[in-house]
Amino acid sequence: MLSQTHANIEIILVDDGSTDNSLELAKQYEDKINIIKQQNLGVNAARNRGLLSSKGAFVAFCDSDDFWHRDKLARQLSVFEEKQDSVLVYCGVQDIDENGNLLSTHAPKFSGPLKSCYISFPSIALIPNAPSVALIRRESVIEAGMWDESLRGNAEDWDFFRRLSLMGEFAYTSEILTTARKHSLNRGNVDLKKYYLDNLDAMKKAVADERYNWNAKSIKVFVRKFEIQFVKGSIKKGRLLSAVIHFMFYIRGKFR
Repeated sequence: MLSQTHANIEIILVDDGSTDNSLELAKQYEDKINIIKQQNLGVNAARNRGLLSSKGAFVAFCDSDDFWHRDKLARQLSVFEEKQDSVLVYCGVQDIDENGNLLSTHAPKFSGPLKSCYISFPSIALIPNAPSVALIRRESVIEAGMWDESLRGNAEDWDFFRRLSLMGEFAYTSEILTTARKHSLNRGNVDLKKYYLDNLDAMKKAVADERYNWNAKSIKVFVRKFEIQFVKGSIKKGRLLSAVIHFMFYIRGKFR
């Protein structure tokens, strides 16, 4: 972050109760960054703490496993200048392994008003590796309600960006400007059952959101789109009993 070509930035590091030597390493740069230490409250609480401590018109978040390319913020700000009605600009991302070898790249696909997309694709990350790829208007984050600290799992980002999509349009630059390190301790490497349970509360929260025109039929369609993912996932992993259970929820069109 210290090497960004856009120099007018405020860097806030929130230490969420780390137990390694990362805080000591960060203190070497305390003349250039604002370090905030808190007890372990989870990534959502850390993001909210950093957001409320920030002063700029735009905010960007970078998880500890990821890093930005030098011109990430500069390129995203130039898109904001072109599309001033947008509340968010995101970029492409590449995945590397623990040895720095390239695993895959993810190009942006979705832009514009995405309110309906989050309901059409329940629990699926429309913005790959969010939030590290995003630059967001600070006031829009606050208006959206920030991160829900009651969610502590894989659904927290989907929930936040779903709510943010109600604030305005999303835009992107197709350039690969973020790199994500993938390893066994990543939050994304979780059991299918845990992934399901992590997402269930966020899906129920979406159905309870009165800003959508929900009716019995649309709720059933939404639930079925959610459950069919886990039918397929269970079959792929050879978990036939799990596949049958999710298929029953699919038929009912109701959350468990």
